[in-house]
Amino acid sequence: MIVAIGVCLSLSLTACGSTIVPQVVTKKEIEYVYPPSAYYLPCEKPFAEPVVTRDQAVQRDPVWLAAFIKCANKSDKVRQWVEKKQAERHIKPDA
Repeated sequence: MIVAIGVCLSLSLTACGSTIVPQVVTKKEIEYVYPPSAYYLPCEKPFAEPVVTRDQAVQRDPVWLAAFIKCANKSDKVRQWVEKKQAERHIKPDA
């Protein structure tokens, strides 16, 4: 019995004397970030039926132009959003 206690005591004392070297583990994670869903909505067509007369075409031109500009602004907003996110990634906190 005394031998068993002596063996256990000697094992526990040698474990206390050894040093464990910590290892640094680096883990990389990919975070997917997407633009707001409002930027993904399809562009609306202002008219479904084709133009019949020249007067209709003349009247519809400003409406089509406005719809085109609105649709083009969506891609500009996505581009601005991406640029903003990229700029945020490169900002380093004060150390």
